Formats: sequence, structure tokens, C-alpha cells
Amino acid sequence: MYKPRVLLAAAALILLLVLIVSHASSDAHIREQLRVKQQHADELSDYVQQLAVEATSFTDESLPTPAQLCTNNTLTLAIVVPFRRRDEHLQVFLPWMRRHLLTEHAVRTQEWSKGKADPLKKPICRFAKFVVVEQADNLPFNRNWLLNIGARYAHETYAADVVALHDVDTLPMDGVSYLTVPPLPLQLSAELDRIGFIPASPHHTGGVNLLQYAQLVSVNGFSNELDDSAEGKNFFKRLQSVGWLHNAKVMNRPPVGEGRFFTLSSRFHNTHSKTIYDDSGLVKSIKGWFSNPLEDVVGPMQADGLSNARSNLKELVEVSEDTVLLRVVPQ
Repeated sequence: MYKPRVLLAAAALILLLVLIVSHASSDAHIREQLRVKQQHADELSDYVQQLAVEATSFTDESLPTPAQLCTNNTLTLAIVVPFRRRDEHLQVFLPWMRRHLLTEHAVRTQEWSKGKADPLKKPICRFAKFVVVEQADNLPFNRNWLLNIGARYAHETYAADVVALHDVDTLPMDGVSYLTVPPLPLQLSAELDRIGFIPASPHHTGGVNLLQYAQLVSVNGFSNELDDSAEGKNFFKRLQSVGWLHNAKVMNRPPVGEGRFFTLSSRFHNTHSKTIYDDSGLVKSIKGWFSNPLEDVVGPMQADGLSNARSNLKELVEVSEDTVLLRVVPQ
């Protein structure tokens, strides 16, 4: 006869094996669910890409710039787009954005004619340019650096008071406003189709941001050194450090329903982000992020950002009357 201890040990071993197999099966099931969801999201984005191409193929005329949209002031908007090897996206982005800006302007004009102007919303009356900044090398894609270069160029060349810092694969739906001066830096793309139009995590600042150029200067823009897995968090802390957040723990966003965007097909994502490793091989931007005090950001902020973003301009292309393309490489 088996001793009780032997039986108990055997039973425990069998139970452990069952749990391991069950856990592995559960993990496999979860992975399969995630794979199917991602496949569905990709298929939807492919479909949206096709619809967007068809919708914009009829209205591809550039805007006369600078476009004078009202006479209340001379506040000027430029839309800055970091770019590399996304031609399929750019071909949709430009006509889509032209249509969106003209539609927003028409709706606003109609509201004003009916005496419905909101006195708390300061209008932007001029549109300068789409400033597309292309990284013209094969180094890892550095979105932050391109945004710094593009925003500074837009301000110095076109006197842009307000800049929309805009991913090329992210397109606004009706209700998103670009033609109102944000009192605080604003993440416009708060609700994305890929996550069910649910507001993004509190610290997320990627996608599309609208802010006054002076506000960007006050935080020295974006870090030129961090990879894109941490760039948003760093920008959030920069805004937090100088009091540009209405709620210090959450990124400023438009009211629910006014920050809805859809994203174009990821099949055209050919960029590779900048990643920096320390001596131990860990990603510098991630290690210790959540334990780093705010003052750890404020110091480097003054030495790393808009003020020291350097580039060599390889080519300047007037794509159309309303669009300029800067091909740049690091200096």
C-alpha cells in the first residue's frame, strides 16, 4: 500500500501539472484572442484607409495660404507633421485636413452669423501651412526632434502663434476643433478608433497636440533624446513642471466626443523609433520612469529640447501652395 504522504505528494504533483497545462492553455487562448482583435483592427484600418482615399480623391485642391479665415485677429495656425516613408498616408492626410479645416471654418462662420459665437473661445483667423518634416536618413525615426524642428520653422518662417503637432496617420472626425486658441496645451486626439474611442491613459500625450508656440517654448519643446515609448510621458512631465495642466495628473483634453480620430492602416508604418540604451542594456527612457521625481525632468529639460534641436536642411520642397516639405538630417 502507498503511504499517505506519497499519495498526497502524487496528488499535489498531478494538481500542479493540471494547473500548468491549464495556465498554458489560458495564455494561448488570451494570445489568440489578442491576435484576432489585432487582425480585426488592422482590417478595419485597411478599410478606413480605402474609404479615406476615395473620400479625398474628389477634393485635393490646396488652400491659398496664408488663408485669412476671419478678421478678428492675426493669430496664425501651422500644422506640423513628422514624416518618413508614409507617402500613402500623406496622400490621404493633406486633402482630408483641408476639407476638415474648411468645414470647421464654414460651421464657425454660420454660428457667428446667428450670433452664437462663444466669447470664451478665441478664434484663430489665419492658416499658414502644413509643414511636413521628413527625416532623410536611415537612422531610427526621431519624432520628437522632427516636431521641434518643424514647430520652430513654422514660427520663424510663417509667424505661427499656434501649432498642431500631428501624426500623419491620425485623422480627425467631425467635432474636432483646430481653429480655437487653446488656453492650455491640448491633446486633441484623446479618443482613437483603435481603442474603441475610449479616452487614452491619463499621461498619454501622443498623436495630435494643439498648443500655443509660446507654451511649447516654455517647456523647451520635446526631448530630442528619448525614444517614442517614453516621449509622451516626458512631455507630460514637462507640461506638469510649469503648471500647464488643468489637473496635474491628467493631460488636458477636449470634452468627450470632441477628440475623436481614426487611424490609417498600419501596413504603411515603415518608420523605426529612436531607442537609447544605457551600459546595462536597459532602455534609458523606461528605466525608473515611474519612480523618477519631477525635478529629474526639469533639469535636463533646459538642456534637451527645442532650443538645441539641430538639423541640416537637405532639401525644401513646395509640395503645393499650402504645404512645404523639409528634408532634414541631424547636424
